[in-house]
This record gives sequence, C-alpha cells and structure tokens, in this order.
Amino acid sequence: MQVNGVNLGDNQIKLLQKVEELTLYLIEKDKQLNDEEKMNYEQEVKINAQTEANRQL
Repeated sequence: MQVNGVNLGDNQIKLLQKVEELTLYLIEKDKQLNDEEKMNYEQEVKINAQTEANRQL
C-alpha cells in the first residue's frame, strides 16, 4: 500500500529495524553500566580497606 508515493510496508520494516537496533544498543549500554557500577563498588571496598589500614599505622 502506498500513500503519497511512500510504501508503508517498507517504512514499517525500516522502523522495526531501527527499534530493534536501538533496543540492542540500550541492552548493551545497560550491561556496560552494570559492569561499571560493579567495578566502582569493588574499588570503593578496596579504598575503604586501605583507608582503614592506613588508620592503624
């Protein structure tokens, strides 16, 4: 079906592909964020342990 020379089926396919692409991008970014939050937590634990060790010196 065409409206004003635009094939609506092709347009729907392109939109779905873009939605899928953006969804996968967001999933990857969420994974990266979770990894960074985990690393930050681990670094915070190490800093706290080192701070405590320094206090005892």
